[in-house]
Amino acid sequence: MLRKLMTGLYLLFIFLVSASTAIAQGDNSIMIINQYYHNWTGGVEDVYIEGDLAYLACSNDDGLRIINISDLNAVYDLGQYPVTWALSITVAGDYAYLGTRSEGFYIIDISEPIDPVEVSHVGGFYQVYEIEVDGNTAFVCHGDGVSIYDISDITNPTELWVTPDVDEACAIEIRNNTAYVGSNYPGLIVMDITDISSPQVLYTYQPSGYNFVNGLDIKGNYAYLASGWNGFEVFDLTTHEVVASIDSLVWAFRLEVEGDYAYMTYGDPDCPFAVIDITDPTSPRTMGIYYPPEDLINFMIVEDQAYMADYAHGLRVVDVSLPEEPVETHVYSRYGLDMDVVVKGDYAYIKEDVKFKIIDISDMSNPFETGYYEFDWGYNDIHIVGDIAYLSKCNYDCLYSFDISDPYNPSVISTYRDESNDVHYRMKLYGNYAYIVENSGLEIVDISDPENMVYAGHYDEYIGNSQFEIYDHYLFLCSSSNQGNTSVFDLADPTSPQYITGYDLSWGYYDLCALDGYLYVIESQDMWVFDISNLDQWQPIANLSIFDDGRYLTDIETDGVNIYLTDAINGLTVCDVSDPYNPFKLGQENTPGSAEGLYARDGIVFIADQSNLGFYDCTGITGIEDDIRALPESFTLISNYPNPFNASTNILFELPTQANVQLDIYDILGRKVTSLADRQFEAGSHSISWNGTSFTGQSVASGRYYIKAVSDGRVESLPVMLLK
Repeated sequence: MLRKLMTGLYLLFIFLVSASTAIAQGDNSIMIINQYYHNWTGGVEDVYIEGDLAYLACSNDDGLRIINISDLNAVYDLGQYPVTWALSITVAGDYAYLGTRSEGFYIIDISEPIDPVEVSHVGGFYQVYEIEVDGNTAFVCHGDGVSIYDISDITNPTELWVTPDVDEACAIEIRNNTAYVGSNYPGLIVMDITDISSPQVLYTYQPSGYNFVNGLDIKGNYAYLASGWNGFEVFDLTTHEVVASIDSLVWAFRLEVEGDYAYMTYGDPDCPFAVIDITDPTSPRTMGIYYPPEDLINFMIVEDQAYMADYAHGLRVVDVSLPEEPVETHVYSRYGLDMDVVVKGDYAYIKEDVKFKIIDISDMSNPFETGYYEFDWGYNDIHIVGDIAYLSKCNYDCLYSFDISDPYNPSVISTYRDESNDVHYRMKLYGNYAYIVENSGLEIVDISDPENMVYAGHYDEYIGNSQFEIYDHYLFLCSSSNQGNTSVFDLADPTSPQYITGYDLSWGYYDLCALDGYLYVIESQDMWVFDISNLDQWQPIANLSIFDDGRYLTDIETDGVNIYLTDAINGLTVCDVSDPYNPFKLGQENTPGSAEGLYARDGIVFIADQSNLGFYDCTGITGIEDDIRALPESFTLISNYPNPFNASTNILFELPTQANVQLDIYDILGRKVTSLADRQFEAGSHSISWNGTSFTGQSVASGRYYIKAVSDGRVESLPVMLLK
């Protein structure tokens, strides 16, 4: 009852924090609207579906993750319990049985999905591939065989028996008083478990060539086997003989039977998923095959849906209602690197590693992924024109056009192939043309017909990996390979750029944007301003030093009013350029990850922050000299963000006058974990960061903690969740 009460309070807290996130702000008036995270650190090894919840076994320290799948178009995280490298997951009642690579297995209470709690842990063996629960008995398949546990006392599992001379037990099925085990050796094991404390091996079957039985399922008098290099096999449990096989499905490793079909993963490294008709067990036939990008590990069939654990890509959902045409309908991936973002209307278009991802941002407090397209290799830039997205890649097929009219299903319209043996970098659009930077110069492509993009011209000069901007009919190019030459080209003839002038900045990383007749160039730690109207005297008219602490600028954008910058470590900087000859910094905001790309629209800034997509409201920002706001009437602990958090969280509080503030972190047992502050603060708003460590500097365990703040006799507290 106490736990349910605490969970209810926590849900209320999450709601209140979500509501207050839109007003959380630092000293610089940049308001954090939301941060859409995908900060899983490990791959997905196994999946178990129960009702509206998916339970994932994840590698690294992610352990058990619980996600809500009631609406596959808006899947979201619920809870997590960290263990080191989970391999398998089974759910029975209110408990999840989590097998690991080297720490045995855990039994976790999942009655409150947002707050899973460990009940017991059994170690002593490695590689737990599968756990089958039958009443008060758990059958644990692991590297040394099968161990049988009495779990009538869930807090103290007791080992009853372990199989002798078995190598790598991978799968198990229980039918009445018989257990069927798949293993490396001796392959298929059939055991009588009438006496659970002393099972008797009835017989074994080793596939020819000493292949392994990696996966199995039982239906009627037949065992259906995923038999490694022997492929799919049908084993008659009456005659103890293989009666049929499909040896083209080689390196078979996971299998499940539902109705008249067997579903199996096979192959290496692509790991296709096959649907096999077993209406006649003696004559099985492959109906359809689904090809994931790679890394498909495990799956579970629920009605007409296959839920797939794709190690490097998260949770995939494949519709198998038409066995001849299994079709992927959804994917839920919460890891990767958000590298760039473009916003149009109610959608944000994200460059994430090899994925082109679309996020619905109509409600920024609840963004969700609608659709995606996955390349086999990384890509560079995204540009949106109406219902068409243009993406540039490094290889021969260097330009793609996409139909994005349906954000749930972006589809390739056509590709443009450059037959030259060159590497492609940045891309911009101007009128009916795409300009693509490559080592040998600029490739110009006519995109007036997105279904038939064709070569239009080339500017021949070695420029390497360069950044450029197009404004009016001018192309401005910053080339680090040419000692920072900031060059200007005339595009009066779009197919034949003409060089006009250039200026050498010092060596560094560059990016640039244009606003109201001025060009703004970032170079390492500085921003330079050029007057576009005065090409005869092409040199900077102003310089603003942004950093002097080792940080480097990575991106620059404008919303038509201010200039917005990101840096390679973790920050957003806003600059006032109303007087281009005297630009100055309005404010800065640290971001949780590494700010790589940004897009600005009407004072709202969207940041691709590697670990998250951040939404920042800069509409209330003012100059530093004018930054005077009303003081609070009393000491107030406002909030902390992000919450839950992984790497660090920022704790916000306000003071009406100068005062001493003591800020401490406590665990749920009331023990002080660390002290963050005990000193005088000036009147106004303040932010203090906690990185999830204790007094000794050691990382603390995942779970719920409390922030306690004391000032002038007033005590305030807030809960905070640390998720690793």
